[in-house]
Amino acid sequence: MLGYTPDEMIGQAMADFVLPEDRASTERESARGMAGHPGSGSTNRYRH
Repeated sequence: MLGYTPDEMIGQAMADFVLPEDRASTERESARGMAGHPGSGSTNRYRH
């Protein structure tokens, strides 16, 4: 989907593939989800 092989993705954090300008909002939304709160419907853009 992102244009990377599985070997290129192994050992990488999801945040490593998120565009730098979207990283803070993505990490906030992930933390909310892990804390059991519903998502806000945010959009992530990824490097490829």
